[in-house]
Amino acid sequence: MRVLAQQIVAGKVDPVIGAQQMQVYQVWLEIKADEDFRLFATVADDAHNLTGAAEMAELADFYRAQVIESAARLNEKYRGS
Repeated sequence: MRVLAQQIVAGKVDPVIGAQQMQVYQVWLEIKADEDFRLFATVADDAHNLTGAAEMAELADFYRAQVIESAARLNEKYRGS
């Protein structure tokens, strides 16, 4: 999870794709109430019905800063895990 978080922060993973992938870790780690993971779920939900590349790019731009901030916080929060 930390590797993915670091890749999101570094801009190597698209914010929408990263948010979708982070949901897997939320399930694996059995995390119920975490604001950062809640943001990833929101982004993934917003992306669910988008089909065009332009729509996805617009969504990524809209959430980019928030997703990067959340990924950075999770990277720190789970540093010892």
